[in-house]
Amino acid sequence: MADIVNVRSATAADAAVVARLQQDMARELGTAGEPGFVDRFAKTWLADLERRPTWLAERDGRAIGVLILVVIDKLPWPGQAPGRWAHVSLVFVDQADRNAGVGHLLLGEMLAWAAANRVDRVQLNANPNSARLYRKAGFDSAPARLMELRI
Repeated sequence: MADIVNVRSATAADAAVVARLQQDMARELGTAGEPGFVDRFAKTWLADLERRPTWLAERDGRAIGVLILVVIDKLPWPGQAPGRWAHVSLVFVDQADRNAGVGHLLLGEMLAWAAANRVDRVQLNANPNSARLYRKAGFDSAPARLMELRI
């Protein structure tokens, strides 16, 4: 069937594809293009790929969506087992493929991976247009004590 979406873990060989999807999202948000961005992104992503598990959604062999996770290992604490948490740094689905369950498939693969890899908390910054997707996947608002300072 031509409309089947496959979700798989991205590998080093996918660096340019992941960079293109990141660039597509930036353009959609109104950011101007940047010469050399794909190479700059690929180099940075590859340098820390172990801590940045990434999933690609593909239809007919073409990447139509991406999810990038950043994994942080907690420092040891007396009397507690080591833990990890993660931040979803990017979820993007091509506009033509939205509202067809692609984001849900990407989140499902990421959450299964997180459960199997000792991740005890996943956080993200929800765009108002995608908050419903995240709530359906089980995400909720952060505790009131979570604070942020932008520099």
